[in-house]
Amino acid sequence: MERFGKGFKDAKLAIDALTGKGFSATAAAGFYWDAKIVTKLAQSESIQAAVLLHPSFISVDEVFYSLKFLTIG
Repeated sequence: MERFGKGFKDAKLAIDALTGKGFSATAAAGFYWDAKIVTKLAQSESIQAAVLLHPSFISVDEVFYSLKFLTIG
């Protein structure tokens, strides 16, 4: 599952860049495999809202652990 680690790092860099530009809140949406990355971002408190669309490779516990504002489609 190395894909998820790289995706998380790349997303975190983008979020940090936005924060550096003055954005105070960020959200992320993940479709299928990327829902795992969005879940990890929510768990790390990097984002304030998450949208998971047709999520894959995540457990119910992972989702409930990261609940803030969550939409699952």
